[in-house]
Amino acid sequence: MAYGAEFLRWFSEEVVRIAGRWSSSPDGNTRLLTMKQPVGPTLMITPWNFPLAMGTRKIGPAIAAGCTMAVKPTSQTPLSMRTLVDLFREVRLPEGVLNVITTSQTAAVMEPLITDSRLRKLTFTGSTPVGQQLVKQSATQLLMVSMEAGRFAERMAAETLGRGTEEGVTAGPLIDGNQRERVRALVDDPPSAAPRW
Repeated sequence: MAYGAEFLRWFSEEVVRIAGRWSSSPDGNTRLLTMKQPVGPTLMITPWNFPLAMGTRKIGPAIAAGCTMAVKPTSQTPLSMRTLVDLFREVRLPEGVLNVITTSQTAAVMEPLITDSRLRKLTFTGSTPVGQQLVKQSATQLLMVSMEAGRFAERMAAETLGRGTEEGVTAGPLIDGNQRERVRALVDDPPSAAPRW
């Protein structure tokens, strides 16, 4: 909760810094004017890990900029997002500004939204293959996209673990005994939201 709330605090403070600017062109003959405006309707797709924080990380800047949003949480953690949307309604975010879409038929529901001419931005956090598919779908209308995609498991499998002083080792030990014990505690008794290794 605190992690998620911190994103909202950060972006609420940034609202007072949203301003345009002007400067002289490099040749000095004209002025360049920059105006900041909302991008428009935004579709946000969030992952299962840190569901509330990943939601506020996407929702915070959109509210600060004045954009309407539709948020699609992963089917594994829909209640966190629904609760977050209820909290925004409780603090009187206008009806229709923030909407949540829950479905177990993600592809069938998302594609029509992504290809809708009213949509202006797509933001996604998740796997690389899904991100690639979303970019392809968004290309038809040249949507602005923000993708946070990666294959962490594959990268970690390619690492050679061991002492940092040994040749060929690419991932050494933790920084100190405290960190080692924290990781050991997570492995021995993982929180319910953490992946089990």
